[in-house]
Amino acid sequence: MAAMSEQLLGEIVVIKRNGSDGARFPLRLKQCTFGRDPECDIRIQIPQVEEEHAKIYFDNGKVWLQNLSSEYPTLLNSKRVDLQEVNHNDLFTITQRSFRFEFPEGRKPRTPRRSSTKTPLKALQGSPRTPSVGESLKTSISKLRRNSSIVLEENEAALSASISRENSTKWNKIKEKENTPEDVGTPSILKRNDSAKGPEKKRISFGPNLSPEFF
Repeated sequence: MAAMSEQLLGEIVVIKRNGSDGARFPLRLKQCTFGRDPECDIRIQIPQVEEEHAKIYFDNGKVWLQNLSSEYPTLLNSKRVDLQEVNHNDLFTITQRSFRFEFPEGRKPRTPRRSSTKTPLKALQGSPRTPSVGESLKTSISKLRRNSSIVLEENEAALSASISRENSTKWNKIKEKENTPEDVGTPSILKRNDSAKGPEKKRISFGPNLSPEFF
């Protein structure tokens, strides 16, 4: 018979068929047996369960689950085992019945603290700092404004040069027009041709009975 301990070593919680918690069996002995035998600590009266089917025992501060059946398996967290260490809240199944092992309140393992991955401040000094999203956005906006200002200045300069060239061209045309003689561009048929006039005609009168004619 297993030695009795004065303190609570753990608990076995029966899992009902609907998945909820059932009866709780406190463990004060260093060994707990499962099977159909009346001498077992937890009796399971199912035909597939053997007289002594499995046991949980404590050894050197650890909890172990051992399968004693040569025909039917014992599952720990849905995996078939022969001998396996048991942890807090582990589920084990013997044929059609499931159980959960729990350590007592004082022995429940704490969630291990995650090691800090922060880099010491001294290690960051002198090293390039990755800009935040906000800083990157500000930098992009500043560059965009500078580029827009440069483009605007270039456009204004190009427009000013174009206007200057256009005014210069107009001014040159006006000067050329002023220096061009008036008959430039006049059709040749309208030009005055003094050489084609011939000798100047004189008006001669032959008396009252004849009208004056040009000869």
